[in-house]
Amino acid sequence: MTRASALLGLLVAVGCAGQSHSDGPHLSDVPFIHGPAIAWTDDPSHGYRVELTVALQRNLIAQDDLAFVVRVGADEVGRYPITKGVIGTTIHQKIEQLPIGDYTVELEYNHTRFAGEPFRIAVVPEWGGTKNLHLFRHHGTRISLAEKKLWVLRWWANDSPTLPWIVEWRHEGTSVTKTTGRERKWAVADSNEIVKYAMQPAARRSIWQLGEEYTVPEQVAKMPGSWEARVVHAGAPPVSVGFTVMPNGTIGEADPLLVGTADGWSHTWSQVLPLRPLAAEDIVELESRLPMVAGAQHLDEGPIELTPNAVRALFRSKNLADQWSKFLGGSRELRGQVEKMIKAQGAPWKPDEFPKS
Repeated sequence: MTRASALLGLLVAVGCAGQSHSDGPHLSDVPFIHGPAIAWTDDPSHGYRVELTVALQRNLIAQDDLAFVVRVGADEVGRYPITKGVIGTTIHQKIEQLPIGDYTVELEYNHTRFAGEPFRIAVVPEWGGTKNLHLFRHHGTRISLAEKKLWVLRWWANDSPTLPWIVEWRHEGTSVTKTTGRERKWAVADSNEIVKYAMQPAARRSIWQLGEEYTVPEQVAKMPGSWEARVVHAGAPPVSVGFTVMPNGTIGEADPLLVGTADGWSHTWSQVLPLRPLAAEDIVELESRLPMVAGAQHLDEGPIELTPNAVRALFRSKNLADQWSKFLGGSRELRGQVEKMIKAQGAPWKPDEFPKS
């Protein structure tokens, strides 16, 4: 290689590093505006269904080979061709009673795959000791440098307001930076409102959450090589996620699905990444740095303190949930009953209490 060609190669590499670019078609090159979206209907009288939708930005023509495709892992479990449609319309596809589990949904257009919203159907415990089917949208455990997001797929119980978290970002075994924060606030102001809110038909009626989302620091895309994100989230086991950043600032384990970006359709998602347990010696230092005050939510707790034990007891006991308002405003005798129920039913979550998917 000549010195001139080597210099040219270096300039090209530097020019590409960190740039946002598309390695797929432009947004205007496909007949649809975005990947397929998911809607969920859960009607006890008629069962439940998933509905896929996609909006068209031009008329479909005979040569278009367009279809909704539903997969479980690498296996295709449903294909629904879209044979006609005009600009400005939304195509709907109903799917009746899928089994519980994880699904990816995509559009296949001329043998190319475009990402939609992955989702999970699960049997989830609800307030008052009941259970019901729920749909959760999720990305899986993966990272996107273009969107600057790390997604971690696992269950956690939102049994305390604004749970704190910390992520340590390590490059080639060396700590580079740490990011911290808290989960979203509860939509309640005091311990009486928590049950009123949870029992509303429009509410999810569960404190079980699926998945976490963390912002990826700027340094990550600028430093090629092996990375590890160590995640400590209150209420969930500490875990580690490994991934690779390429010299041009893209992800090394790219998923075959094309994802819509401002520059066009591109392979910006990583493949689904394995979650690894974090070693005990790595947990202690991170847990000591969890944000314990900043951003915390302060509730007007009233005569009964809304501890995680109290929330878990409320969640498990229909009797306690039904009578909560009476107990809060009642006599010392009723307060004693509440405290006994909290003590009896406020223990940590057991494996058989987790959602089933």
